[in-house]
Amino acid sequence: MQKKYGSERIFDTGIRELTIMGKGVGLALRGLRPIAEIQYLDYLVYGLQPLTDDVASLFYRSGGKQSCPIIVRTRGHRLEGIWHSGSPMGMIINAVRGMYVCVPRNFVQAAGMYNTLLKSNSPAIVIESLNGYRLKERLPENLSDVTVPLGIPEILQEGTDITIVSYGSTIRVVQQAIKLVEPLGVSCELIDVQTLLPFDINHMILESLKKTNRILFVDEDVREEPLVLCSIK
Repeated sequence: MQKKYGSERIFDTGIRELTIMGKGVGLALRGLRPIAEIQYLDYLVYGLQPLTDDVASLFYRSGGKQSCPIIVRTRGHRLEGIWHSGSPMGMIINAVRGMYVCVPRNFVQAAGMYNTLLKSNSPAIVIESLNGYRLKERLPENLSDVTVPLGIPEILQEGTDITIVSYGSTIRVVQQAIKLVEPLGVSCELIDVQTLLPFDINHMILESLKKTNRILFVDEDVREEPLVLCSIK
């Protein structure tokens, strides 16, 4: 990409997340549209301070006169392994209200989210699924034009017995589970929320629940490990 677009548009930074965020915020405030990359979602915590204190609140605090359209690209939600597999979603959505938090299940969807964000004037975090890099997807001819509406879930499968709501890597886990219960006559409606912030602005999930009367939210956050106390003699 650097060879194609030049070193003034594509460049490396030091491995210091707070510095990466600072550079991205500065570029955005000067009218550019930076995409700042944090290698793994686990490390977003080290760059979170300017996002929660400055970026997320700037539009509100300036009475709508200023915005900081930085896009933070990161990857995680891996569902496996002990390294680079953290999913501190609860921390993120409670810290950056005022930013979009996009959680694409695959990379065609991710491209659509980037296209949408680059046309807007709002800051965002896009959390790509690490396991998604292993998938083969059908490439649309108009990939550069595909857009995804933010804040609006997508119904991936209609059903009548239970509503299942999920996102990112967990979507594929749910799809596998649905295949297991289908022979038992269980009809599942599967909804991909697509963005955690904003969350279902048109209340599509509620309408689905009214139809099925049952709902299951499938999420992945930081796991709670059991506390083991032992004495050594």
